[in-house]
Amino acid sequence: ARVLAQQVDALVQAGLRPGADAARARAELALVETQVIQSKQALRVARVTLAELTGHPDAALAPGSLLTMPTEATAGTGAPAAHPAAREQNAAVDEARARRKVSELAFYPKVTAQGSSYARGTGANPDGTTRGAASGLGPNIYNYGAGLTVTFPLFDLPAIKARREAESQRERAETARYEELMRNLKARRERAGAALDGAVAVARNMPRVLEAARAAESQAAARYQSGLSTLIEVAEAQRLLTQAEIDERLARLAVWRARLAVATAEGDLRPVISEGSR
Repeated sequence: ARVLAQQVDALVQAGLRPGADAARARAELALVETQVIQSKQALRVARVTLAELTGHPDAALAPGSLLTMPTEATAGTGAPAAHPAAREQNAAVDEARARRKVSELAFYPKVTAQGSSYARGTGANPDGTTRGAASGLGPNIYNYGAGLTVTFPLFDLPAIKARREAESQRERAETARYEELMRNLKARRERAGAALDGAVAVARNMPRVLEAARAAESQAAARYQSGLSTLIEVAEAQRLLTQAEIDERLARLAVWRARLAVATAEGDLRPVISEGSR
């Protein structure tokens, strides 16, 4: 826009173009400068937001490989069951199942083996005679006992039945949550995969769009220099070229965002982080 404004000023001063073209060129230049100021403002706000989220306000930002297309621009094959949230919920199902099995065992009788032994010291004999004076100071008569105790929770059966039913309901609820989570993870992954495919298709088409915009801008400038077109056509061609350049870079960034969404749906961010930091 600045080069165009300088060229138009030169043509106006030479009397080859009307003064309105110079005013229009300066207006286009002012519009572009305003957009640059807004972009710098958005960049500063984004840096502040990033520093707030990461806790590193003075960290240097390195684009890494984020300015290029990722080498792996397809969705992975991670199973939804491997997602951390799915593993956590599966553990909750296992816990509920174990609690239900424990409550079922409460119906069975409990068999307890018991045993005892004891001894006493005495100086008297069964026939009425006595032993020596020191007899009876230590244990010298022994006896043993053994038995089995069977406990059946007869009066606790209603409470045990209610507890077992509660644990069964908890197991069914946790299983239903797991199944719902699996459906959500699968749908999230499919949506992320579809978004990634679309982003890749757009990014691969952008070079042709950019090439066409450059050709249109070059032709419009040449026609204007020859007096065959107006400044409005040149400004519109430059605006389309600028937008195409922005869209081309945003398309590559959209691929990275889609890759991150796929990795999030699969529950493993390591491949994206590793590739983006190269």
